[in-house]
Amino acid sequence: MEGKRDDPSRKVADSGKAGARDVGSDADPAPNPADPTGPIDSRIEDLPAALEGALTRRTKFLHGTLSDLQASKQLLRRIVDNSLLLILTVDHAGRVLTSNQSDILPPVAPDVIGRKIFDWLPESQHGPTAENLRTVFEHGQHLYEEIYLEGRGWFGSHLSPILDDGRTVAATLIVQDITSRREAEEHVRKSEALFREIADSTPAMIWLLDPKIEDIWVNRALKNFIGEDYGELSDIVHPTDNERYRRFFASAFEKREPYDAELLLRSALDDTYRPCQLRAIPRFRADGTFLGYLGSCVDMSELRAAEALAVEAQEKFAHSLRVESLDQLTLGLAHELHQPLASIATTAGAALRSLATDTPNLSRVREMIEEVQRQSLRAGALVDHTRESIRKERREPTELCLAELTREVVKLTAAQAARRGFRIKTQIPEHRVPRQGDGLQLQQVLINLVNNAIAAMESASTDGVVEITLDQPRLGEATLCVRDFGPGLTDEVRDHMFDTYFTTRPAGLGMGLAICKSIVEAHGGSLAGENHPGGGAIFRITLPE
Repeated sequence: MEGKRDDPSRKVADSGKAGARDVGSDADPAPNPADPTGPIDSRIEDLPAALEGALTRRTKFLHGTLSDLQASKQLLRRIVDNSLLLILTVDHAGRVLTSNQSDILPPVAPDVIGRKIFDWLPESQHGPTAENLRTVFEHGQHLYEEIYLEGRGWFGSHLSPILDDGRTVAATLIVQDITSRREAEEHVRKSEALFREIADSTPAMIWLLDPKIEDIWVNRALKNFIGEDYGELSDIVHPTDNERYRRFFASAFEKREPYDAELLLRSALDDTYRPCQLRAIPRFRADGTFLGYLGSCVDMSELRAAEALAVEAQEKFAHSLRVESLDQLTLGLAHELHQPLASIATTAGAALRSLATDTPNLSRVREMIEEVQRQSLRAGALVDHTRESIRKERREPTELCLAELTREVVKLTAAQAARRGFRIKTQIPEHRVPRQGDGLQLQQVLINLVNNAIAAMESASTDGVVEITLDQPRLGEATLCVRDFGPGLTDEVRDHMFDTYFTTRPAGLGMGLAICKSIVEAHGGSLAGENHPGGGAIFRITLPE
């Protein structure tokens, strides 16, 4: 047991040896002051230098930030001082705490600091201003008012609270010189008052509508027409026109365009609906701001009644002319019937001769009988049309297609032309050429021109064609041309060809071209004839849309 005890002296010696090995060993280097895991004594020695460096860097940063803040403050001060506004901060008693440099109210800052804003206000304004300050400080409200200062003009003031933790500690007072604006508004007010005074004194009916379509002003004449309690304009519009009025006016209002429409309005003068012409133009300020509409109302009832009387008088006059010109109509009917009746006789004779042969061509005979039927129907239509012309009734125009009408004329005249040794050549567009008119009358005009063209070439013993051309040289206009290759028109014929009873043919009545011209002119068009540069004559019918 004793042999196992540790020897204290040996321990000391061993520890000394171990310590000697630790100090000199490569595995245990000398402590590094920058190493936070190094000995505590080294870190404590380096701490002041590290703190000094950090403080130096922080101080430089703070100095830079402070310099930037000073520069921003100076810039903001220059901006505020150069403003056209007077900007103050005041306490609850109206005492000026800060002020910018402004010449709106003398004296300029800093002489105003500590003075009360009441020093610049008339005594009559002290009470309202004190009440405004109390409202701002107690309730935190924002207030605006306009004040007139004798000798200085009009000023608008904005009073707003400055809050700290929800409590009003001061107020901002921003004052702006609004004298020019008030003078402009006063000028506009006087101008509108003068306009309304003039408008009330005129018999014309005038109205003004605001840009929100909420308020309408009418002058005395219009008020007398529609009554004092007119409400909205739509209330006096006839139910049949109301939807159209709303739709048209809404479209014009949205586009800021003029408005023009005729509507039935209820008149308070006799409690009846009268036709009225409503015209309106948009109003704008110089800067382009939309101000609403200025409009007029014209009672069209007397004009419409006069127009109705004029139409009735014209109809009576036209009827009397028709009665007085029955002899001309009789001659005209004889002239118009001559062609289909002659065609019937010629075609029927040819059919009879074909049947009289030993081997009649029944297919050809059938075609001849169909031609007789077509010409008979046309002759009957001419008689009916003449009967209607003699009556007192007006014949209403219908929509017709000139291309189809021309093709129908070719069908009616082609066989006759072929028997006389001519053919008809056409140039007709594929698309429709619609017009309003009397199809039978225009068809008869074209047939007369084709027959005249054939007769002109027969008299000159010329073999050739009749050219019919339909064209639209301009928008809304159609032209029908009939050209022959005959001898052309002499000077005498050009001067008198449209005169009644003028004819160059022994069996002619002299009514054809005169009637054709009157029919075309009744359709709003014109009929002209001239010599063609390439030979022959050309007649041109021009019809509007």
